[in-house]
This record gives sequence, C-alpha cells and structure tokens, in this order.
Amino acid sequence: MRVKGFTLIEVIVAITILSVSVVVLFELLSRARERLKESRSFYKNFLILDRKIKLGDYEDLKVKRKPLEDYPFIYEESYNYNGVILKLYSGG
Repeated sequence: MRVKGFTLIEVIVAITILSVSVVVLFELLSRARERLKESRSFYKNFLILDRKIKLGDYEDLKVKRKPLEDYPFIYEESYNYNGVILKLYSGG
C-alpha cells in the first residue's frame, strides 16, 4: 500500500508562493503606515489653519486675494499653512 503525499518540489513551491505574498503584504502595510502619517500631519495642519482663520491670526500664513478672471466681482482668497491650502470665495 502506497501513501500519497506531497513531493518536495510541491512543498518548496508552496512555501515560495507564501513567502512572496507575505513580502507583498508587508510592503503594502508599510506604505499604508506612511500614508497614515502624512494624513495625520495634513489634518493637524488643516485644523491649525482653520483655527488661525477663525481667530484672525494670520501670522505664519501666506494669504493671497485676487479676483477671478471670468468673474471680476468674485474674489478668491487663498490661505497657505505648511503646504495646506484653503481657498475661499467671496463677492465684492
């Protein structure tokens, strides 16, 4: 009576496939962790920018105000803080 089992080649191929998929998974998790850090930093800077605008504290802000080309009676106000840009539009 002969017992059917896996050959050494089949086991090596299965282990190789599993190890490659684990490496890909760790790479994806590493990228996701970096994106999370970037998102947290952006959100923190956005909250600071929002608070500064609400309090009227324009220190450390780059502020630009210009009329729109097609609608000169509408102004675009651009606030920039550490790479976070907020644009507001107002009439007159």
